[in-house]
Amino acid sequence: MENEFEIKNGVLVKYNGTDGDVVIPDEVIEIGREAFYECRSLTSVYIPKSVKIIGEKAFFLCVNLTNLTICEGVEHIKKCAFMYCSKLIKIGIPSSVVKIDERAFNDCSKLISVKIPFSVKNMEGNIFEYCSNLKSLKVDSKNRYYYSENNCIIKKGVIRELIVGCMTSVISSNIGKIGDGAFLGCYKLNKIVIPENITEIGIAAFGYCDGLIEVIINGFVKSIDFYSFCHCSSLEKLIVRKDISKISYRAFPRCKKMTIHCPAGSNAEKYAKEKGIKFENI
Repeated sequence: MENEFEIKNGVLVKYNGTDGDVVIPDEVIEIGREAFYECRSLTSVYIPKSVKIIGEKAFFLCVNLTNLTICEGVEHIKKCAFMYCSKLIKIGIPSSVVKIDERAFNDCSKLISVKIPFSVKNMEGNIFEYCSNLKSLKVDSKNRYYYSENNCIIKKGVIRELIVGCMTSVISSNIGKIGDGAFLGCYKLNKIVIPENITEIGIAAFGYCDGLIEVIINGFVKSIDFYSFCHCSSLEKLIVRKDISKISYRAFPRCKKMTIHCPAGSNAEKYAKEKGIKFENI
């Protein structure tokens, strides 16, 4: 149907069709902002090599999209591009992609595995928040900016920062920081051990991890930021082996079951007393 695709100067501005299977025309170089917004009829989409940019919210709320093919050629996946594509099980990110913006794949709740290609130079924040079924996180070994270890995606640098985790993640001792939102919405994470080298736990790092029961902090942490463990409604035990220099006043909202286990006289004990949180000395 000739009016299915509204294209202006190579930009697919709007898809007006109702087909389940869509092949984007070769003349398209950019899929525009909200081009397929809440297109509930869409079940399969083929993005050809002519496309360089997938725009902000391009496939937002395409809740029935199950098959996605992105050909080599795409360089930039913008903010919230595939957010709420809740039936996507796998995503093949081609090795032409250089940049992936924040929340690009948020709430893709059936997504099981992800591999980041060697070409990616910039990932803004956690691009897989609330992807609660993620089990496997990999980065191509040739990537110069990121690497994967124990199902964690880690940003290289003087201080290595864990930026994406999942239900099977094991945090390595060579990491210095857990980034903002790294495990946000990881509902099936039950227990996490934070090793000695971690000095900072970022904003909402473990927010809305509803299944999280036990957290063990083995080292001396400089800072737990606000909302780091917000709405961890099942959290029962926070074990602090040494101490924490600074704990945000809003680090543990809605953690009503939590008991802090910590050394006598520690900052963690003082925090527990100030906030009326149960504590036990170890």
